[in-house]
Amino acid sequence: MTHTYTTRFDYFMLLFFCFGGGAMGYAFELGYAYIIGCGLLIPFLILLFSFAQSDLEVQLDGIQRQLIYTYNYWGKRRTKSYPLDELTFTYSSMFTQHGKWAKLHIYQGKKTVYKPSISARSLHVEQQEHLADCLQKLGVKQR
Repeated sequence: MTHTYTTRFDYFMLLFFCFGGGAMGYAFELGYAYIIGCGLLIPFLILLFSFAQSDLEVQLDGIQRQLIYTYNYWGKRRTKSYPLDELTFTYSSMFTQHGKWAKLHIYQGKKTVYKPSISARSLHVEQQEHLADCLQKLGVKQR
């Protein structure tokens, strides 16, 4: 059993933040230069943050019994491998008025291997749910 979970940063989203930044500048009744500055600064900061940490790939290899974690950090692709026998995880989910919410944390001893974050380096709710289910089926202990 091998599963790969991938997230990529959506660069089209920056267009909406450009309009949102301009709208924020307009709402605070700033001058035109500040409105344009807000419209450009906010997407630039998001782009900078996404470039720092983006494009997550988590591969669960049930045959070799390892979790392979690949991500980009400041443009460099980094890969880390963790044996499943050394891992533990916690998973919780619930339905809210805004949809389903999930939180999956994977640990190696006391070190956190994966936790969701507000960036492109986070798996979607369905991916977290499926990964937690597969980890449980492969015998990874739950905290």
